[in-house]
Amino acid sequence: MIQFKISMNLLQNRVTPYFLLPLLVLSAPLYAAEQFLLTQKTIHAQEGGDSIQQVLLTQFNQISFVPPGSWSLNSDAAKKTITLLSKDQQKRITIEFVGRNAALQPAMNLEMLRSQALSRYAGLKPVIMEEFTCYTDGGSGQAFDLKLKSGNVNMSVRLAYIPYGNGTVEFTLQTPTGDFSAQHNTFSDLLNSFRIG
Repeated sequence: MIQFKISMNLLQNRVTPYFLLPLLVLSAPLYAAEQFLLTQKTIHAQEGGDSIQQVLLTQFNQISFVPPGSWSLNSDAAKKTITLLSKDQQKRITIEFVGRNAALQPAMNLEMLRSQALSRYAGLKPVIMEEFTCYTDGGSGQAFDLKLKSGNVNMSVRLAYIPYGNGTVEFTLQTPTGDFSAQHNTFSDLLNSFRIG
């Protein structure tokens, strides 16, 4: 992120720093393109116990969520993606910020969303097992449970599409099929804590 500081002496003496204007104008698009800053804060519950809330700052929004307690977290500003990985590294949740999805905005098109979900895993023989409305703290979208097969490995995926403003947030839980149902609450808790402000 590029930051510029103008000396208070220049401003107090009413000297206009014209030489900085081109730099300020040029830095605006760079700043907008780069702003994907993930921080955290501690939330103190009245009934006792603390939790860590992640706060993502983007050009236009402040987004907060509470990740699963023992999972590791990595962010990739270039891909606008946050990845959560379980302690045993067998389960993964990805939060990806993508552009406007025509299947969600201006109105939801379930057939188009089904097609997107299946084509995303086209090489893994995807089968939609269930679809349902999902909820965040302040919004809703559409989710799909898919079963995938890669060689002898059976995987399950829960894919949720959440529209916001002019964009979409895609949440993906990926886990071995045997662990899938045990992760439903983990995924729901994350989704329910997700708030765009």
